[in-house]
Amino acid sequence: MSSELSSDGYLPTFAPPSPPFKKRMWVGSNLTFHKDLKSDLQIYNKELFVENVKFKESEKKDILFVEEKRLISDELGIAITDTRTIGYIHEKEKPVVYSALTYNSHLIHYDSDYARNVENYPAILGLIQLVMET
Repeated sequence: MSSELSSDGYLPTFAPPSPPFKKRMWVGSNLTFHKDLKSDLQIYNKELFVENVKFKESEKKDILFVEEKRLISDELGIAITDTRTIGYIHEKEKPVVYSALTYNSHLIHYDSDYARNVENYPAILGLIQLVMET
């Protein structure tokens, strides 16, 4: 069984390509029991599929939410539905690194909260935008 796991110890099913989605987090799950289970449940079939995918983007990271559904059946039909939501995370490179490399330590170049709330700019400013857009 351990040979079937990915390097982070979780099942590799439906994982987005890495990179850029290098981290995975458990968001939530739900188990539905469709009938009373016997202690000697014989599993006849397991189906696994993606139920839903949502993408959320922010300045610091992108998260791909994947809802996986597992249907576990015994000899009489579906016994358990196991629904899991996993978040796959792409953390964006921090502009502060670029600012340090160019010896430009003004906060408007790497602190988006400062640029917006103190200096009243719509976002961080500087050459980093040119690099990111090309």
